[in-house]
Amino acid sequence: MLANRAGGESDVAAILARIQVSQIYRTLGGPELRGNRGPAFWRDGDGLNVSINDARGVWHDFGGGEGGA
Repeated sequence: MLANRAGGESDVAAILARIQVSQIYRTLGGPELRGNRGPAFWRDGDGLNVSINDARGVWHDFGGGEGGA
């Protein structure tokens, strides 16, 4: 169960709000990005199929058809 802060934001959401998507990508094993693109290393992708937008906090894997915040 997620604990809520006084403002209603969960602890997990508060932590994630402070972390850039590109940092998560790198921490999980992704190589250095070229601009805002990189390979889908988790599925052995070799093209720049993943787009990461730190300003919006989102990513999209065009080859795999998945993404999220």
